[in-house]
Amino acid sequence: MTQKKPDRKPAPVREADAYTAALRLQQDNELNAEFARRTLSVCLVLGAALFISVGVNGFLGYQVAHPPTRYFATTNGNIIPIIPTSLPAYKTADVMDFGARAIRNAFRIDFLNYRNQMSSHADDFSQAGFVDYYKAMSGSNLLGYVRDKKMNMTVQVGDGTLYRSGLWNDGRYAWQIQYPVTIHLAGQTSSLPEQPFIFTLLIERADVTQKPVGMEITQLVTRNAH
Repeated sequence: MTQKKPDRKPAPVREADAYTAALRLQQDNELNAEFARRTLSVCLVLGAALFISVGVNGFLGYQVAHPPTRYFATTNGNIIPIIPTSLPAYKTADVMDFGARAIRNAFRIDFLNYRNQMSSHADDFSQAGFVDYYKAMSGSNLLGYVRDKKMNMTVQVGDGTLYRSGLWNDGRYAWQIQYPVTIHLAGQTSSLPEQPFIFTLLIERADVTQKPVGMEITQLVTRNAH
């Protein structure tokens, strides 16, 4: 017959051992928490650095794949760099000279050759600008005097005044300039008094492959100076 062994009770844990174990567990937990915080901080820093690196690399990659385009045009055997039409490219004084010269050329005509004279200066204008020029000639009856009264037209252009410049609505760089203009009509037997006007020109940059000068008049507004 098997004798039943008496149950052994676990040895009681001493209070000092329990305290030591609890203290060690607390220290381990604190170390784990500190490690987790440090790891999270490192991950955040690395993530931010990676994000910046991706952005910079993407920008550099785009610049490499799409370098600034530089074209060159030839006129009469000359090589001319093409500057984007969003940039001025010319000094304001040069633009003013262009506008004054265009007015002198366009409004100095005679009754024998006025058709050819008017059309020969069309390159100084855009399509809309040339329409404004024709309206200025016909609306004030200047063209009528030349054509019907067989008069010759001469013009004097004063110094221009720059009103504003910068990027226009169409994305091109432009200058708005006003000129005092005096027009004189004279025929073989009679002449008219000088007529003072104020011409307001909108001069915009143009593609030199189409307009070798690199500028064109896109708007012409005239008013009587009296």
